[in-house]
Amino acid sequence: MNDQNENEPCILDEVADHFSRYVVIDPVSRDASVLFAGVTWAQKVLFTLPRMLITSEEAGLEETGKTTAMNVIAALSAHPEEADGSYAALRSALMAAKDTPEDSLRLWTFDAIDATMFGESGQNSGSNATLVKLLEKGYKTGAHESISVRGTKKSIPLFYPVIMTGKGVTLRRDLRSRTIVLRMKSGTPLEYFDARIAEPDTRRMGEALGIQVRAHEPDIAGFRGEGIHPRLIKRKLEVWEPLFAVAWALGGQRWLNRCRDAFEALALDSVNQALTLRQETLRDACAVLDKITLRVIANGAHVGKRFAGGLALASEMRRLPSYGEKSELAVAQAIAKHMHPHVPKQVRFGKEVISGYLEDDIRTAWELARPEDPDDVTFPGEEANPFAVKDS
Repeated sequence: MNDQNENEPCILDEVADHFSRYVVIDPVSRDASVLFAGVTWAQKVLFTLPRMLITSEEAGLEETGKTTAMNVIAALSAHPEEADGSYAALRSALMAAKDTPEDSLRLWTFDAIDATMFGESGQNSGSNATLVKLLEKGYKTGAHESISVRGTKKSIPLFYPVIMTGKGVTLRRDLRSRTIVLRMKSGTPLEYFDARIAEPDTRRMGEALGIQVRAHEPDIAGFRGEGIHPRLIKRKLEVWEPLFAVAWALGGQRWLNRCRDAFEALALDSVNQALTLRQETLRDACAVLDKITLRVIANGAHVGKRFAGGLALASEMRRLPSYGEKSELAVAQAIAKHMHPHVPKQVRFGKEVISGYLEDDIRTAWELARPEDPDDVTFPGEEANPFAVKDS
């Protein structure tokens, strides 16, 4: 494809148009989804495989199309297999996949991953040990899990792509770094993704995508992502290089640019990164400080400091879509929990005693908890690297 006319439609354009019929999603997330599906067909020639999490931007809404988006991506992908349930069920499914080497490609799908799986802070070990290993170790070639079956040691391959959905899902930091996160919004798709017509059509589209990927396996295997973007390094390079490889091999410079746009929006913008519940709470508390009345403390140890009432914070935060039907008390309790070690202070204003937090403490807590902000991006100019992205 990279030798053809850049304006010629390619299989990636067809898949993107097909995807848009059934899923309400922004263009960069659509393109990332299409390329992710392409990656699943190239597993045999890749060294790393990304994970994908589809979650809701508006956590208070049940219907945002997360499951539909996952089902459409899965239908476009190589041999999707549902793996919900216990670690034992997942382990059995992985062993069954191992026993079919002639059909070794897989995409493991997990719908409605429980928000409590890794705890509200995202630091728990996880309730499904095999899934954790699949997410953590399985993104690199050669990854496996060793188990003992009736005294015999067996090795289960873990090198597979994974896609998950969940509302308010919290992943540990190390798992989030391996994951491309899509945030869905509510909306009505152009067509309903039904089982009679839409799903079989999408599977045929996926098979056509697979044929093109297999035809370009040497290009995909030989692709290297260094130099495409100054922030495409280390773990981000491992996660996104497969998508860039598919984009270049099947779509040329035009799709390489589109993949760059998706990388910038989904991997570099901290707003689109998967935050822990603590990070989300502190971020939102900071965001509403300018919308509530802050009182200046007149006496005591914090004279001159600005003070935010805890209930005032909670009341304003409840206006944000992500808090849905949570009560004011529930939000206030969440603030108190995630502000630790800053505990609520009791401050007297005239005859009134208010419980809350110093403005400085709220802003400091968020600055310490927030994910790393992206650096200013400058794109490489003309150079020898054939994969260097040029502005359209």
